[in-house]
Amino acid sequence: MAVRGTLEVHLHGGKGIKNVEFFGKNDPYAIISYKTQDQKSKTLEGGGSDPVWDQSFFFQVEDDTSEVIVKIFDEDKRTADDPIGEAKIPFENVLEELEVPACGYDLVLPGGGTHGQVEVSLKFVPTKKEAESAQSPPFHPNGRMPHHSGHPHHTGNGGPYGENNEGGWQ
Repeated sequence: MAVRGTLEVHLHGGKGIKNVEFFGKNDPYAIISYKTQDQKSKTLEGGGSDPVWDQSFFFQVEDDTSEVIVKIFDEDKRTADDPIGEAKIPFENVLEELEVPACGYDLVLPGGGTHGQVEVSLKFVPTKKEAESAQSPPFHPNGRMPHHSGHPHHTGNGGPYGENNEGGWQ
């Protein structure tokens, strides 16, 4: 099934993020990725171990075959930025519930080890076409349910509205 819509990733902040600076505090930023779409948060100069971003990022979704990846880095002015860790968030969670409240995800380096957590909430808004296809069975323009075999269908006299079945079952 093709899933289409918009995914909102809200980056709340971090907790207990490992300080990778020799002097001073981390200057953390995040790269949020969904498939081939990458977005960068603001850098929090001196943000330290418990940064607060409070930023939302929006991604176009065309199927349900991926995950959201949040990578946290420490920005350095003179050298390459230092990776702090990454969190992988399964996309199925948000498809099932349409909204996942703020939750802490472990920041892990490829070699292992946890370097704190990143707090993220997710919200999926299906496109109008997708949302309509998930609704209940369609109604006829006259407001009645369509007749399907196997469902009761009354055509005789004595319906709930009298002998002539005026305004009743048809």
